[in-house]
Amino acid sequence: MVLITPEDDTDHFSEEFERVHKQLRSFLTCIEDLQQRVQTGEGVKETEVRKLFQDLRGWLKLAHDAEKLVAERNREKLGIKYDYGLDLRAAHDQIGCRLDRLRRCCGQGKIPK
Repeated sequence: MVLITPEDDTDHFSEEFERVHKQLRSFLTCIEDLQQRVQTGEGVKETEVRKLFQDLRGWLKLAHDAEKLVAERNREKLGIKYDYGLDLRAAHDQIGCRLDRLRRCCGQGKIPK
């Protein structure tokens, strides 16, 4: 393929992503527990809620930063500076094949090599 796009290659970071994922699931459980306590009329301390959401915000930022780092490394590994890159060798090969087909189709010697 001539166009190179970044692949989602998270194998190197799968253990770290799993840890972040587990922590976020834990926060979801805590939030559901708080919601249940509020609905039953049980008192919930404001400091408890504030601390939970502060921790959640930190873990979400960590997850976002990790995703961004993996995407940057993938682009760097593939030689992509912006959103895409070009594989010039593949483009050269594809153009050569197309020119060969044109030569065969249109007669020998009309299209220079």
